[in-house]
Amino acid sequence: MKMREIAEGIYEVILHDKEKEVGEMRVHIVKGKPGKRSLMVDTGFGSQESLEDMEEALTALDISYKDLDIFLTHKHHDHCGLASTFAKKGAKIFMNPEEERHSYDCLYMQMGEESQKEQKEVLKSVGISEEWTPKLWKRFMELNEWMAKQREPWVYEIQKYPYVALTEGETFSYGDYDFWVISLRGHTYGQRGLYDAKHRIAFTADQVMEGITPIVGTTHANEHLLGLYFQSLSWMKRELGDCLIIPGHGEPIEHVAPVIDQIVYSYLKKMDQVKDAVVKDETPKTVWQTTKLVYGIKEIPEDGEDFIVMKSMISKTFSCLEYLYEQELVQRDYLDGRLYYGKM
Repeated sequence: MKMREIAEGIYEVILHDKEKEVGEMRVHIVKGKPGKRSLMVDTGFGSQESLEDMEEALTALDISYKDLDIFLTHKHHDHCGLASTFAKKGAKIFMNPEEERHSYDCLYMQMGEESQKEQKEVLKSVGISEEWTPKLWKRFMELNEWMAKQREPWVYEIQKYPYVALTEGETFSYGDYDFWVISLRGHTYGQRGLYDAKHRIAFTADQVMEGITPIVGTTHANEHLLGLYFQSLSWMKRELGDCLIIPGHGEPIEHVAPVIDQIVYSYLKKMDQVKDAVVKDETPKTVWQTTKLVYGIKEIPEDGEDFIVMKSMISKTFSCLEYLYEQELVQRDYLDGRLYYGKM
């Protein structure tokens, strides 16, 4: 277990993903005053290795589950994988209920009849179906069947957990810190963070990371995720420019402005590629057809990890297409359950 104090009373635990799709995740713990509650920001992967590391960290800090609050920034497997386990042990979970507005999300796995029904509708909307793309459709269904047969949950699958709904502007006090909940839309629709104005410290989840362009993963049309993301980044640059930014992946960031500039540049560049792919001829294209052109996809990945990466490419392309449509740079049509994008 690797743990260090990154600010007074704030500890960082570095976890590693055995599936190697994410690489590493950083969970943060704000130790409360004697006899008071402590705070954990996210939980890490839902693996036995991560559980052992987190329990070792809590023991080292003399924090019991009954005195532990857990703030979930968003509902992705690397951030809430252990939420169900910790809730059963007595921890109190907080999360924005907007993270559960849909039963299916392209960036995480959740089994269930409702989720699989919604998955088929989502796949159809981006141009993937048994009729139009049989090989790709089969791969999605095989993955569902494989998950259903596992005796133990797959690390990407999120188990249900009870939580207390949190709202923007709500305050959480631990130790010498007074955090208020901030909106960080983009990476997900309901992602939230924490900000202490006095100490100029902010937990910002996956909104910004140095050297990494976060995935803005659209699953459903008309959610305006990339536009909301750009708005959030502008707010961060203006209001949190002098803060210590603590992301869920990578090192804390002392100067966030150049990091934000690089992320925005990366997305603008990707949008140019997406726009070029869509308007190169007169034929409107689905999200899947556009993704293949932009990323040069020739074959459907057989490896589960590579398949997850491809899903991320689809969702990122979807975000770019929706933003281009919102900015009236491409046209969007809806025909037979499929979205098509083309020249204006």
